Amino acid sequence: MKKIVYVVYHDINKEARSMELLKCCKLLGELNVVTYAIPKGIKDINTYIINKDKTFALFNFLKTAKKVIKNIQPDIVVLHDNDCSVLIPYIKRKLPRAKIIYDSSELYITIEDKRLEEKENRTYFENGFFVWLKQKLTSFRKSYEKRYLNRCDVVIAANDERAVIMKDFFKLNRLPIIFDNMHKIEDEIDFMDCNRRFQGIIKDNNHFNIVFAGGISPERKTIEYIKSVMSLGKRYNLIIAGSATQKAKKEFKQVKSRDVNNQIHYVGFISRAELRYLFKMCQASVIIFDKYSLNTLYCASGKLYESIFEFTPILTSENPPLRRLCEVNNIGVSNDNYGDGILMLDQNYDVYKKSLFDYVKKLKYEDRIESLKNMILKNLES
Repeated sequence: MKKIVYVVYHDINKEARSMELLKCCKLLGELNVVTYAIPKGIKDINTYIINKDKTFALFNFLKTAKKVIKNIQPDIVVLHDNDCSVLIPYIKRKLPRAKIIYDSSELYITIEDKRLEEKENRTYFENGFFVWLKQKLTSFRKSYEKRYLNRCDVVIAANDERAVIMKDFFKLNRLPIIFDNMHKIEDEIDFMDCNRRFQGIIKDNNHFNIVFAGGISPERKTIEYIKSVMSLGKRYNLIIAGSATQKAKKEFKQVKSRDVNNQIHYVGFISRAELRYLFKMCQASVIIFDKYSLNTLYCASGKLYESIFEFTPILTSENPPLRRLCEVNNIGVSNDNYGDGILMLDQNYDVYKKSLFDYVKKLKYEDRIESLKNMILKNLES
């Protein structure tokens, strides 16, 4: 049996893609995991856990990963995202025969765009040593990824558009494997509790209820979307779930003060079961991303599929992956004029709903991990 080391700097129990990759690794052989959260519900694996709350946790994580790789001498090392990119040359030097699988759930490629530059300035160039260090570490990981990614044996991307970009930018020999963020919420809903929780927030059948699960965020264009819904009149009802900074909440409060029809509702961070309830009870869900970076322009949203699996049509911005999904499968409307998009979906709702049922039938969700394993093995053999 092959020996596998999976290195992941995420909370594996909360980040669905990381857990799916873990399950795939388990199918490949004897599994060892280096991470900071003990995987729940997974048996017969060896775990090496670091304390993420300590200062310089990432450095300790990478040091531990090197030690585990050196001691176990694995046949395959699986790296998740560019936190682990600095390990690529180490593995090639210490274990030249080991195969490296690299999963890229994010696309952190800097583009020459003044808006992006201004955004990064707002994010990073603040007072304080740790903010400066974070910026340096981000740049360091990006540089290692760009320099060494083409030395990996298998690269995994989160959608078709990203795969094409990555092949060119990283000078890969072939297109990455596609493993979409196709997630389904399977948490059981307590309908009595949710009915009480959202009483008066979800309105009756004379209204068009829309759920926006991206929180209040400039990146997700929440405030712009709120204004579009309010401009359409009282038939349209928007429920916003997710996190928000104090600054974002203050801006929301200012906009909400003009909500004379009580159309806008912010419910904060909710459980996955509650989010599933909202998807089931609403007529549409919203997936919006800005276009200031390649990571958001070519977004790979898991929330999108969580909505789709509850048979809730989607309203999206015109980011290429979202537009492709809507236009090819007719399961929602992709329109940067958010008001027009809502009206189009509402006026042709039965058509989109039927197409969505047909689309979900074609998805082979239960086979996706086995399929990923087979694609990996095929690429390793070729």
